[in-house]
Amino acid sequence: MMNELGFYLLAGAAESPDALVEELCEAEQLGLGTAFLSERWNVKEAGAICGAAAVASRNIRIATAATNFNTRHPLVTASFASTMHRLSGGRFTLGIGRGVKALFDKVGLDVATTAQMEDFAALMRRLWHGEVVVGHEGPVGSYPALFLDPTFDLDIPLGLVAFGPESSIRRSGPAHLLQRRNDSPMRCDSTRGGRTSRAGSRLGHGLVLLCHDR
Repeated sequence: MMNELGFYLLAGAAESPDALVEELCEAEQLGLGTAFLSERWNVKEAGAICGAAAVASRNIRIATAATNFNTRHPLVTASFASTMHRLSGGRFTLGIGRGVKALFDKVGLDVATTAQMEDFAALMRRLWHGEVVVGHEGPVGSYPALFLDPTFDLDIPLGLVAFGPESSIRRSGPAHLLQRRNDSPMRCDSTRGGRTSRAGSRLGHGLVLLCHDR
C-alpha cells in the first residue's frame, strides 16, 4: 500500500481549463502524487481536461474524482479510460461516484446504486482485458454486445468518490479514492481472492487519500 498527498486540479468552479497547465507544473515541482479532476458540465468535461492533463505532465498521476458513469454509454467510458491509460503511460485512474441527487433530479438522471457501481466496475475490467461481452443483463443495463479491442490486456485502476457521514462499499479493485467533507469516518472494504480487508480513515475537510493495494 502506498499513501501519498494529492490535490484537486482546477478546484471548484474554474473559469477556464487552461489554468491546469501551470497548476500541474507547480504540483510536479512539489512532488505531489495525484491530480484529481472533478467533472462539471461547463468547462470541465472529463475527457478533455484529463487528456490535457496527461500531455501537460510527466510523472503525476491523474484521476477523475469523479465522473458519473450513467451519463455515458459504457463503451464511451471504457474507451475514455483506455485512451487515457495509453496517453498517460499508465498514470490514469477512473474514479466514479453515485452522483448528487439534488442535481440529478433536476436533469432527469438517477443516482447510481451500489449494485450498479459493482456491475459497472466488473464490466469495465472485462472490456479492458479484451473480452467481447455478449448479452449483458445487469443493474447497469442491457447490452446485446460490448467490445473494445481483443488485443487489450489493460490494468486500469478504478476509484470511488463518496460523500456522507459514513460510506461503506465492498470493492474488488486495486485502488480506492476516499473523499470526505467532514471529520467523520469512512469505511472502505476491499475484497481480494476471497479475503476482505477493511481500512478506516478520519480525514479533514477537503483532504484526499488514495490507496493502491496492488
